[in-house]
Amino acid sequence: MTGGGTDNYKQSLKATSIFGGVQFYTILITAVRSKFIALLLGPVGMGINGLLTITIGIVSSISQLGIGTSAVREMSKAYTAGNEDQLAYIVSVFRKLIWFTGSLGLLLCMAFSPLLSLWTFGNYEYTPHFIALSVTLLLAQLTIGKNSVMQVFRRYTLMGKASVVGATIGLFTTVPIYYWLGING
Repeated sequence: MTGGGTDNYKQSLKATSIFGGVQFYTILITAVRSKFIALLLGPVGMGINGLLTITIGIVSSISQLGIGTSAVREMSKAYTAGNEDQLAYIVSVFRKLIWFTGSLGLLLCMAFSPLLSLWTFGNYEYTPHFIALSVTLLLAQLTIGKNSVMQVFRRYTLMGKASVVGATIGLFTTVPIYYWLGING
């Protein structure tokens, strides 16, 4: 076996270890956040949170258009081939598409928030909630964009750190919001 093959195995093992650890941490943070939601908001709050999360997830999946996956493939081809000009072009186009699709998701969620509220809850009461959550669609798409570029350049440690920081910040911002605003949080 050549040294290049060994290096590839080491990189794969490192990436797998990092992502496994990050996944475990993220699951742990999600469980802690869910416990706080259950304690602070009760079963009704858990239900509302779940319905909002699932609905936003569906809108997010639709608005992402699978761009992250296809972009990683195309950027990786250019990176592996050593074609810096093509890589720079693909990254440039990809960043514009990320902003476009993220903005599209945000605008669609805002525009259809009354319908999302009606379909999800049977009334229009949660329209402002969907409008507020629409920002998360843009932020999620920007995150996918950054992660895709980091993945191509094999910045696995940085990706792991970003995920851990994001999950931690999410926990320490949502719990106080639920505590102060209750079910409206």
